[in-house]
Amino acid sequence: MRSSPSPRISERRRHRSACWLAPLAGLACLLPAGCQVSDPSDRWTVSPSSVVFKSSATDRPLLTYRHGDVPCKPYIERLCTPAGVNILRDAPFDHLHHHGIMYAINADGVEYWAETPESGRQIVLDTRSPWTNRIDGLYRTRLTQKLMYRGSREKLPSVLEDRTIEAYCGADLQASLITWQSRLRTGELGAEIKLSGKEYYGLGMRFVPSMDKGDDFFNADGKNGFKATNNVPSRWCAYSAKAGDQLVTVAMFDHPANPRYPAVWFTMNEPFSYMTITPGLHHEGMTLKRGAPLMFRYGVALWDGRTPADQVEKLYQRWVALAKDQPSL
Repeated sequence: MRSSPSPRISERRRHRSACWLAPLAGLACLLPAGCQVSDPSDRWTVSPSSVVFKSSATDRPLLTYRHGDVPCKPYIERLCTPAGVNILRDAPFDHLHHHGIMYAINADGVEYWAETPESGRQIVLDTRSPWTNRIDGLYRTRLTQKLMYRGSREKLPSVLEDRTIEAYCGADLQASLITWQSRLRTGELGAEIKLSGKEYYGLGMRFVPSMDKGDDFFNADGKNGFKATNNVPSRWCAYSAKAGDQLVTVAMFDHPANPRYPAVWFTMNEPFSYMTITPGLHHEGMTLKRGAPLMFRYGVALWDGRTPADQVEKLYQRWVALAKDQPSL
C-alpha cells in the first residue's frame, strides 16, 4: 500500500552563520518498535515541520531521523531495541559533531564529517512522503530524500545524494532492523569528484555513555575485540554492551553489491566506543564520475541481550535478501 506523496520540501533557509551554530530542533521521523500491527495505513503523520511514524499497537519509538534545522547534515538521532532501549548519543560535549548514526565523507577536499565554519553541508532538497508495503512477511516503511553536498565557499553542489531510510517490522524479527542507502552522483562542480576520508569516515555510530570503553566487538570472520576488528574487512561487525542497565547487541551490515565489499571497519573503545562501516577511503580514494553513480547499502540490527554470532549471521543473510528490493532513484 503506497500513500500519496506529500508536497516536496524545498531547500531550507540559507545558512546565516557557521554551521555549528545552527539550531538542533527540526524535522524528525519516528518509527515504532514492536511493529506487531495488522494495518499499516495509519503508521505516520505528516505536517509542515515533521513526519512521525507510529504504530496502532504501541507508542514506543524505534527510530528518530532528524533532517530539519540540523547543524550540517541529517542523521539518525535515536535507535531503540524491541524493548525500547535507545543506544545512540547526539552531540556529546567531547565531539559535538557526532550525531547518533551519521554518514559523511570528503568530496574534492571538502570535509563533511566535522562541523566547523569551513566544513561542507548536506542540504535536503526534497523529502517524499513515507510509505509502507509488505515484503517477506514484514512491514517495510520507507523514507526517501534528495540531498546536495555543498562546501562553505561553493555556490554549486559537488555531490548529489539519493538517500533511503527503511525500517522492517514483524513479529518474527526479534530485532530492530533498518537499512541506510546512499546513492551518490556528481553535482554541478565537475564531471569527476574525488572522494576521500579518514579511517572513520563512512556510516558511523556513537553510543550512549554506558556503552563506552567496552571490548565486546566481534565480526563475521570470528575476530573478537576492537583491536582484532579494527581496520580489517568483514561483511558485518557487532558490539555488545550495556545501554543503561540493559545488555544489548548492535550490528552493522555491508551489502555484497556495495563497492569494495566487504567493508573495512573502524572500531574503538577509548576514550569512548565508536563503530563505522567504511569503503576504505583512508587506504585509497574513489572517483565519482558523471553518469556512474556509486550506491552504498548498509544495514543496522539491534537486539535486547547478548546475541551470538550465528544469530547475527542469520539476520544478515535475511537482510541481504530484503535489501535487494530497493527503489530506483
